[in-house]
Amino acid sequence: MTPESLQELQRLLLTRQPKSPDVGSITPLSPYESIQAQRSQLSSDPVIANLQKFGRSVVGLLTPETPLDYLTMGIPLGKVTKAKSISFDTFKKMASKGKVQKAKSQKESLKSITEKKVPAQDFEFDDYNEMYESGDFTKKLKKAGLFVIDDMMGKVIVGRTKKDAENLLKAKTPIDFGKSYGYNDSDIAKFYVARNQGDYKNAYKDYLKDLKK
Repeated sequence: MTPESLQELQRLLLTRQPKSPDVGSITPLSPYESIQAQRSQLSSDPVIANLQKFGRSVVGLLTPETPLDYLTMGIPLGKVTKAKSISFDTFKKMASKGKVQKAKSQKESLKSITEKKVPAQDFEFDDYNEMYESGDFTKKLKKAGLFVIDDMMGKVIVGRTKKDAENLLKAKTPIDFGKSYGYNDSDIAKFYVARNQGDYKNAYKDYLKDLKK
């Protein structure tokens, strides 16, 4: 290569502009990929974080009989509708009417979902539960007209409808979980107050923060 050619090559390399990205080659995230990306960040609340981990394992292990077919079709998943904001006075009135609900036993949860009194419930079984291992548990729920998401490892989400089950699967905040479990707005507001040891102002701040998620 002659000195003149070398100089010309250096000039081209120094002045060449970065190539524009090929926008046409960018593929939008599917609903499944979007859920996985959202769930990569766990809540700071350990209880909710555990439920988020549960949701991950369910989404990653869905079978053709579960919402995997729904997800791969590219149809947007249903979402629990939430108001974007409420006043402090409204929150305080709601909380004053509500009551802190105790956790249901597995038997009570099963009764409430089979009678379709609540939108959804989740269940967890150990390795030695004969009813789950035999498949009878999920079969009976499906036969009752309920929608079942089973991770095949003992964790099951059951909804009155596909949308109800997937709302619980995607739940991130106590508001989301509360609505999926069938609690009213007053009981959910009361939960925030109880979690903040009766401090309505801090409870309201937490509630608004979660309401906007």
